[in-house]
Amino acid sequence: MLSTVGAQALSRPKPSGNRHYRMLYFYTYGLQAYDHTASNECEAELYKKYGFNYKEKAGCVVRPTQDFRWSAHNNRVERKMVRRFGTDWEKQYEKEVDGCRAAAKK
Repeated sequence: MLSTVGAQALSRPKPSGNRHYRMLYFYTYGLQAYDHTASNECEAELYKKYGFNYKEKAGCVVRPTQDFRWSAHNNRVERKMVRRFGTDWEKQYEKEVDGCRAAAKK
């Protein structure tokens, strides 16, 4: 079993080129909801490449039940992203985003 898991982690499939994967959405609410819009075309392409985006669910006022449901949803999405790209997917994504922002400034 361990060798199969290791082989899957090494392959790192790309959702944009494989119909098996569907787009995943991280739910945002509160002030952070406004921080996740793609600032340029390159970042929008990265959302597609990694197979996720953000969906604003509410403003600053959220009921505890909503917070619980949306946090649980985001945890499930995070686990799926780790299965797709490995545990360091966020670091790699942030590195590519930084490259987009640097290229946009030129």
